[in-house]
Amino acid sequence: TTSNTNRKLATDTARAAGLARGKEVGRLPVFVSPDELVFVSEDESTHSQVLVLYNPSKFYITFRILCSSPNKYSVVEPHGTINPQCCVDIVVKHNLARQGPFGSVDRFRVDYCHKKLVGQKMIASKLNKTQVIILVFIMLQTHSPGPGSRFRRLLCHTT
Repeated sequence: TTSNTNRKLATDTARAAGLARGKEVGRLPVFVSPDELVFVSEDESTHSQVLVLYNPSKFYITFRILCSSPNKYSVVEPHGTINPQCCVDIVVKHNLARQGPFGSVDRFRVDYCHKKLVGQKMIASKLNKTQVIILVFIMLQTHSPGPGSRFRRLLCHTT
């Protein structure tokens, strides 16, 4: 599958980069959230998003963020250090959200290391023209004492 191929490519790239710098590729416990950024052209509140990097370990971890299309995005603090058992909020702004191309997918790569250990996470970034709204209706039939019956809408969910 595509995600397995991307994961293998990311692992191979991290291993090659780490070995070239004399570092050993290992599993560093760094969590990145969300795993996908979705920007909506018509909704300015989505033009800036936050990536959260969390370091649950007891040692400092340095990081840097790279992008497949650096002219489209501004990343506040694209490199730095995450303190032990702390998180860092990274603001990512889409500079061309009004212009498109819509439906395009870019990638952010978060590289991180501690001494001789290195790691890497890939984050997808999508640009949509409009927000997709999914309405979920759960209908409950209630019986009224009078003739006939009524229906009530119980849930409306948008994404």
